[in-house]
Amino acid sequence: MRQEFYYQPKTLSKSVNYFLWGLLVFGVLVCAILLCVLYLNLLNPNKDNFSIIKDLIIVAVPLFMIYKAIMPNKLHDKDNQRPMPMFIFDEIGMVFNHPKQGFEIKWQDIQMVDVSFMFNIPTLIIHTKTNKHKIDMQYFENNENVDIQKVFNEYAMKYSGKKLIL
Repeated sequence: MRQEFYYQPKTLSKSVNYFLWGLLVFGVLVCAILLCVLYLNLLNPNKDNFSIIKDLIIVAVPLFMIYKAIMPNKLHDKDNQRPMPMFIFDEIGMVFNHPKQGFEIKWQDIQMVDVSFMFNIPTLIIHTKTNKHKIDMQYFENNENVDIQKVFNEYAMKYSGKKLIL
């Protein structure tokens, strides 16, 4: 039985997204003001510049975090028709279509399956006879609320003929 699952990232609501964009613009303005103050203080060497640099860092770090929260929503906008990663499961094997790192695996070729937490990012690692394939666990998110990792585990256990520890 063939099953297909499309990756659909979880996005924030529009109101939260607008709030974060407003916060980002406000923070950029505050950073610009702090940079101007720092420049003016550099012209007057009697003042302490360390506190201004510290304030700039205190404002810039949360701005970077807000930017990281907003950009996935912007990249995966519904109007932006980029190809999304997709899983295809059938009796022969699994296909992971990805714009950059897609691959196809036959169930019989799987030697071992691991989950790695390098840099605190869960990654599914599939060891085959010749290669080691990595799938970032974020690609298991979808709109259908199906646990793709569970589907992968069921297919792998059923068709590989091996007792895989998943």
